[in-house]
Amino acid sequence: MLIAPCHGMLTDHLAKFTEIKPSSGTRSPATSPQRKMRISGSTGAATLTVVAIWNVTCWHVDGERIGEPGGMSSLQLLEDTALAASPVVANNTMNRERGLAGPNSYAKELGFDPYEFLAAREGAQAWLDLCCSSGKALIHAAGRFAAERPESAVTIVGIDLVDHFLSGPRPPGLELIAASAAGWSPRRSFDLITCVHGLHYVGDKLRVLDRAASWLAPDGLFVADFDPGSIRDGRGRSGARKVVAALRQAGWEYDTRRKRVSCTGPRALDLETAYLGADDAVGPNYTGQPAVASYYEWSHS
Repeated sequence: MLIAPCHGMLTDHLAKFTEIKPSSGTRSPATSPQRKMRISGSTGAATLTVVAIWNVTCWHVDGERIGEPGGMSSLQLLEDTALAASPVVANNTMNRERGLAGPNSYAKELGFDPYEFLAAREGAQAWLDLCCSSGKALIHAAGRFAAERPESAVTIVGIDLVDHFLSGPRPPGLELIAASAAGWSPRRSFDLITCVHGLHYVGDKLRVLDRAASWLAPDGLFVADFDPGSIRDGRGRSGARKVVAALRQAGWEYDTRRKRVSCTGPRALDLETAYLGADDAVGPNYTGQPAVASYYEWSHS
């Protein structure tokens, strides 16, 4: 155990092992593998995490990065807070004008019309759309239910990181929420959960997939655009094959041509991974739009 009464003394201690350069950046290096030691002193307890990747070591104290080896460089990954502020994520316009049906629509991207899907089912129905952008398609669907099927007890919920929802009166049964898809949790299950091109801008994509599928009703349907090429390991290698194999083994379906993942009923995605962070500087993905790469460490490489 190391005893250090303050961060300054800790920095001096670490400097004995390698040169420390203070950093105030918002990015954090990929964290694989991790070794933790408990440090205590008169100012309270702190956690020292020694992080090594690509033979590069970095120190975090109580979550704050305090230095890295001088003269060495490593891939700098964004944590959730920094990723949310990224212009690639906060300002993406992928779904801004996407409607419910037609050439630029949810129906085209998903392969079915969400309104028709819900209308064909019996009883009260609920649709959750993750990364819904302006909410245009959801507003249209809720409006159609109010006008064509006023007796239907339909709930439609849209979640998006940025509150860029269309203004104006909202049809009954519709709720648009500004929240992170990775952190928000519902109070009910859903008959339909969709994510149209939204995962491209999410950091911990695998966690969102796993959580979203757990919110399904027993016969509910989850469908999302998902690019497995955006999943990488701590050395930057593609995790696409591992992820697709794990999805299929767990009973999910993955359409390689359309890059679309789906499942019926609650499904667990038991991947032995640790999320390391995200990179918003990888450039365009298959859609032609800038996207985010997500980094993970697999327990068994």
